[in-house]
Amino acid sequence: MRKFFLISGALSLFAVGCATPERVCQAGVDQVCERQFECQTEAARNSEQFKAAFGDSVSDCKTRLYAANNCAGREEENDNCTGANAGRTFNLDKASDCSDARADLSQGLFALLEGMAHHHFTVRSIEQVKLCTEVMSEARRNPEIARISAAFDADVRKWLVGLFNAAAERGDIAKDADIEGAVDMLMIIADGVWWRRALDPNFRADALIPIFMDVARHLLRGRTPLAVVNKEMLP
Repeated sequence: MRKFFLISGALSLFAVGCATPERVCQAGVDQVCERQFECQTEAARNSEQFKAAFGDSVSDCKTRLYAANNCAGREEENDNCTGANAGRTFNLDKASDCSDARADLSQGLFALLEGMAHHHFTVRSIEQVKLCTEVMSEARRNPEIARISAAFDADVRKWLVGLFNAAAERGDIAKDADIEGAVDMLMIIADGVWWRRALDPNFRADALIPIFMDVARHLLRGRTPLAVVNKEMLP
C-alpha cells in the first residue's frame, strides 16, 4: 500500500507540473499519513506502536516521515528510487509524450482501437489495474486527488476526441458520427473492465474485446437523419 501512495503522489505532482524530487517524496508521505489517521481505529491510533511509527497527528506524522525519508535532501529524480528500487531510474518527463503523441492510424482506427483494448484490458498487470482503482477510490475522499483524476480524464478524453476526428478525416468513420458521445461511453466501459479485473480473479477481459469492438463500431457509425428514420417507420 505504501508503494501505491508513493506512486500516486508522484503522478499527482506530475499532473500539476511541480514534481520536484523533494515534493514527490513529500507527496508520498502525505498520502501515507493521511490514510493511516483516516483508516485506523481510535484504539489503534492511541497505541504506543502506532504513535512510535506515525506520531500523534497527521502533521506530526508528516514531519517525522519527511525527515525519516530525507525528503529535503532529494535533489535529483533518481533520489526517489529507494529500497528495492535503488539504482533504478526515476523519470516522469517522458510521461508527457503520451498526451502529445499522435497515434498511428496507418492500419485504420479500429485496428488501433483493438490493439489499445488488448493492451489495457489484458496486458496491463493486475498490480497496475489495482493501483488505478485505488486512485479512483481515493478521489472520493481526497479533493486534490479528485481534481487531478478529473484533469487526467479530461486529457484522455481530449486525446481520444482528437484521434476519432483524425480518423473521420481519413474516412475510417463517418464524419457525422457522435464522436464525443462515443468517447464518453468507451471510457465508461474501459473503467468498468478495470474494476471487474480488480475485483474478480476469474474475470477474462480478453473475451470481451470482440464485444467491445462491436460496441465501438456501433457508437461510431454515421447518424441516420431523422427524416429517414421517420420514413422507415411509416407503414
